Amino acid sequence: MPTLTDQQRAVVDAFACSDLQSVNAGAGTGKTTVLRACVKSQPHLRGLYITYSSDLAQSARSDFAGDGTLGKNIDVKTAHALAWKHTAEPFRQRVKTFVPYQRVAKHMGLKTIETEHGVFYTSDLMRLIHDGVKMRRLGVGSTRQVLCEHGLEEHLDRLLYVADAWNEDLDNPKGVFPYTHDDYLVSFVRTGMDLGYDYLMLDEAQDADRAIATFFERQDCPKISVGDKYQTIYAWRGTVSMFNDDCACLDLTYSWRFGPEIASVANTVLSRLGDMRLSGCASQSSITNHGNIDRGAVLCRTNEQVVSEALECSRSYRSFHIVDKNGETTSSIMDVFRLRAGKRPKSVLMRHIKSYEDLEKIVETDNERICTAYRIARRYGEHAISKLIANQCPPEQAEVIFSTAHRAKGKEFDHVLLGKDFRTPIDEMSEEELMLLYVAVSRAKKSLDLGNAKCF
Repeated sequence: MPTLTDQQRAVVDAFACSDLQSVNAGAGTGKTTVLRACVKSQPHLRGLYITYSSDLAQSARSDFAGDGTLGKNIDVKTAHALAWKHTAEPFRQRVKTFVPYQRVAKHMGLKTIETEHGVFYTSDLMRLIHDGVKMRRLGVGSTRQVLCEHGLEEHLDRLLYVADAWNEDLDNPKGVFPYTHDDYLVSFVRTGMDLGYDYLMLDEAQDADRAIATFFERQDCPKISVGDKYQTIYAWRGTVSMFNDDCACLDLTYSWRFGPEIASVANTVLSRLGDMRLSGCASQSSITNHGNIDRGAVLCRTNEQVVSEALECSRSYRSFHIVDKNGETTSSIMDVFRLRAGKRPKSVLMRHIKSYEDLEKIVETDNERICTAYRIARRYGEHAISKLIANQCPPEQAEVIFSTAHRAKGKEFDHVLLGKDFRTPIDEMSEEELMLLYVAVSRAKKSLDLGNAKCF
């Protein structure tokens, strides 16, 4: 275990005597080191480490196993894995049965609604209703509240009718409405089960959704939440801030990932977000403006730009890899070609679409992710996309990684090149855009190339 800084030691000391604690850990400041130290400081206790991501959970298991504390002093679970263990088989089968929002919307008579706040397509309405139903079942809000926040007061009768039917359906093992991973998590939280641990640790606390936050808050034991509130890049998924005035919050600001040069760029972004500033404590790093790299990662805002950058640059690299969880993005792009050829789509995103004509109708009105896949397919063509997918290699063999900043979160690379779609001037960026930029620049360890970016 490395020597702790004064900031890290303060967290460990507070952990020993505080029932509720939060830690705002900047990029590369050693939050995993702190959590491991907290566990080792209380060898007579048994705790539970929770995170939202299976990748993060696996990484944490390796770290705690290396300390000899895994399974002895600390268990590691994702919130969904914890809930899945207590989910009855009929409801597990419901999760595996994909039910498109559009199908239920059509059956329930929902149509596109135009208000002064914007246009709400049927999938938008179903998503809002689903969010409201989950809040209602958790006892932290209502569907009416969610709908009114989006200016849909004049349409409540029909929308609340759908919400009531959906809420009742979620308790039916043979129900017909969409039943997602979040639904069985909500059902588990509603049981109020006491897990019997001496303490709980919540990692990446800024990414906790309402169900995870409610579960964490309702456990009757000391709790510590750790994250970086300036990396809240999943707000569109309904994340809930765990950094509030109800508990003591300690900062970790000494970053061992990069040197002062990269820290200076990160602080330029952070100065638009809040008071925290990072100190780059690693060996000297560099800022360049070449607009290309031989090794490292190219980080973009969007999947569309990832594909564009990969197609443009892959000829120059002997080996490359596109970060694409379970092949979701590339499979949905290839589904556009499959549908055009009269074949069935294979991706989860597209598998409910019956024909290319149906796809074009959806693209005209609905679903941003499907629209993105359609645009990429139309822009580059089947030959280029197929060749790109076939030519990439496993990530451990790749000289250059192409990724969105979202998918790079939690990772680090010796060299990072910002993609061309980071072009909005920094002073004109929204809070969400600033946080994504902060994530991107703080992935770099040795060098950060800003040559393509127009934001600085």
